[in-house]
Amino acid sequence: MEHRYWLILHSRHAFKTEAEAKRLLDFLEQAKGIAQPSYFDKNEPIGKALNAKTQPNAVALLSGAPVHKLGSVMLRSKDDRFLADIKWHSTKPLKWLLEFKGDALGEQAGWQALIAFAEEISKEFPAIAGGCAHYEDWKAKHWRDVVSAGGAAGVQKVGFDFRGPLTGVYWLTILGADAVAHFGKAKLQALPVHACMDLGAGGVMLVMRPDPLAPALAERLTQDRAVAAALGSEYFFDITNAERELKVIPGLG
Repeated sequence: MEHRYWLILHSRHAFKTEAEAKRLLDFLEQAKGIAQPSYFDKNEPIGKALNAKTQPNAVALLSGAPVHKLGSVMLRSKDDRFLADIKWHSTKPLKWLLEFKGDALGEQAGWQALIAFAEEISKEFPAIAGGCAHYEDWKAKHWRDVVSAGGAAGVQKVGFDFRGPLTGVYWLTILGADAVAHFGKAKLQALPVHACMDLGAGGVMLVMRPDPLAPALAERLTQDRAVAAALGSEYFFDITNAERELKVIPGLG
């Protein structure tokens, strides 16, 4: 199995100044061993070298200079083990997608590095909500097979983008300040999970299991649904009932 993880953060964070955009790039550069972006661009292929001389160009993309109403940048490491697609908009939340790959993520030290990274970025750049899990879990929770009107088979992503309701419970589940205020920190701390980590202004992060790949996928999905049910299934997307109407936590709409 390929060791591939996605960390997705749904964020209203605005990089309206070059200084704030540089803060994120510096944060990622300092995440030695797990991030370390070496290339940047607006779109793929991501082939512009990122260094002290070119960082202002990446900063300009992310900050949306000179207007500063929206911006985006894509980043990747030299060995392709790290990829990031960061977007923001002044009037709506957008998704940050960070991908991590490599043999190191097949063992405990790699998982601990992911936990530490997710904790720190969520503290530094608080999100509405988010999650980190193996790519197989993301597919099971949000991908479904479809057939086009012309008969062509394909895959559709559902419940993947933030529309108000929470997108799901994951191996690492980040709940921002509004969600924590709604559910209550005491209730979150009492959940049957491996750990509940305090992110300060960033909310909390639930660590569902010490091993992100154990037990097997079907049982992981059952455990995740049980935690969603304990908090209120009506707030969480579930692909097994994808068309149902969901509730929105106050402050998240």
